[in-house]
Amino acid sequence: MNMQISGVDMHYELNGSGAKRVVLLHGWGCSTELMKPVADALCADMTVLSVDFPAHGKSAQPPQPWGVPEFAACLKALLTKLDFLPCSVIAHSFGGRVTIELASADEAMFERIILTGAAGIRPKGDGK
Repeated sequence: MNMQISGVDMHYELNGSGAKRVVLLHGWGCSTELMKPVADALCADMTVLSVDFPAHGKSAQPPQPWGVPEFAACLKALLTKLDFLPCSVIAHSFGGRVTIELASADEAMFERIILTGAAGIRPKGDGK
């Protein structure tokens, strides 16, 4: 399915029908295909939303270059339009950075957060 969000034709997939909801977010340069095995495993008991970030997978390019705040605002708009909040989130790498951006601004958005990959989190003492 596709929906216009923040000037971008966004692709998403909605599977399952359980009362519990989870959004799956891929890493940079990936698509919903990365999270497909997770979606398949969860959709028997949950409603699973898989999202292609703008400029990824089947989603269109954003109107100008975006940073994490713009990707986060776009995702929040999609989740709001789909009435998918609050929900849990499973996010890999860049998807985790977007999740952290959203959760730090509104802790009630996500019931549970599972991050895989680095998610832009640096080890303690890493001065970079």
